[in-house]
Amino acid sequence: MQKFFDKKGVEIKPFSVIKIFHFVGARRKRYYMYKWVQMRDGNMVALHLEDDKGDYFHLRSLTVDSSGRCIDCEVVQ
Repeated sequence: MQKFFDKKGVEIKPFSVIKIFHFVGARRKRYYMYKWVQMRDGNMVALHLEDDKGDYFHLRSLTVDSSGRCIDCEVVQ
């Protein structure tokens, strides 16, 4: 299993809540998505906080540099 880290160097573990940049809106306001991390089939995936409808994406699909640091997300909790 590959280890992932947020932009500050904190390890992303299962059941962590992460904040991911989403888009820039009107008046340059930055919007974020909040997801929680879970293990599925041996891979770490990010799920919506509200429900578990099966919609998720793999953490490795985020922008990750060679050291495993995800530059788009930050561990919130």
